[in-house]
Formats: sequence, structure tokens, C-alpha cells
Amino acid sequence: MLCFVNGSGVLPHRSLCRPRKCQLRMSAIEHIENGGITSATGFSAAGITAGLKPSGAKDLAVLCSDRLATAAGTFTTNVVCAPPVTVCKDKLEASEGLARAIIVNSGQANAATGVEGTQNAIRTAEEAASILGAEAKHVLVASTGVIGRQINMEKMVTRISKACKQMSPAGGDDAAKAIMTTDL
Repeated sequence: MLCFVNGSGVLPHRSLCRPRKCQLRMSAIEHIENGGITSATGFSAAGITAGLKPSGAKDLAVLCSDRLATAAGTFTTNVVCAPPVTVCKDKLEASEGLARAIIVNSGQANAATGVEGTQNAIRTAEEAASILGAEAKHVLVASTGVIGRQINMEKMVTRISKACKQMSPAGGDDAAKAIMTTDL
């Protein structure tokens, strides 16, 4: 689980993430009825079909803050971690818990994919960072889906730009649909 707080004082859901370096006060949190990931001021999102799922369903999401946001992650304690997990851990440490965006694909979990999977996770973040005008250390990645399959990076790289261009404060529902794994 990853969480962003961009200083707007509002979390878009009931959960509270409290990273060690975050000084968020309980009084700064407001519940928004029927809120979503873009309910907090300054967040935009998109969810598109990138062609990663055989079904043709939405499979690529991006969530972006208009400024650096406090970010935290809850990660597996298992010795065996998927590349997006290790990449995000490293990024959160390198950025001291700050991020601008997260890009998430569904269809391939990018787990049990070895060095190539790690390179793909890093490249995904770098491509999104370039388009968003952010530093790569401030762009997180996540993948969900079938384990052991490499992500089709040709499709991924060409569609990241499309997803970033479609981001809007109203894009939360499409982003949520794009990270569903039940429809492969």
C-alpha cells in the first residue's frame, strides 16, 4: 500500500499512513464521503487501456500530485519481493519519503521476473518522470496481475504518455478500474 499527502490536509480515504518522517496531525485529516484518489486538492489521475491485458480492459493507471507529496509504503516482509517493491523501497528512502506520482499496471505482476523485471520497473518510472517533468526518484511504480510474465515494455512506454496526458481530477474512477486484476 502506498499513500500520498500533498499538503492539502485531506486524505482521499479513511486509512491513515504515518511514515516516520511525516508530521501529519490527526486534526489535518478530513473524511470525504464518496471520495476517491483525486478528492484531495492537487491530485490528478487517469486509467487507460495500454494493451497489457488480453481482455482489452483498462490496465495502466497514473496518479500525480501537482507538487512533491509525502509518500509512505507498506511492503511485504518476505525475503522474495517483486521488482516494484524493491524499487519503491529504494525510491522512498532516496527521496526521504517524497513522491510526485505513481504509475500502476495490471495484467502482469512484474514478480518473479529477475533483473529484467527490475530494469522494467526502473524504466517505467524514468519514462513517467520525463513526461511529468519530475525526478525519477519521485515516481513510484506498482504492478499487479499474472506472476512470472515480463511486462510488454514497448506497449508500456508508448502508453505512459497517453495516460499522463489524460490525467485530470476526475480521473480517479478510471485509474481504479485500470488496477483491477480480476479481469485479465
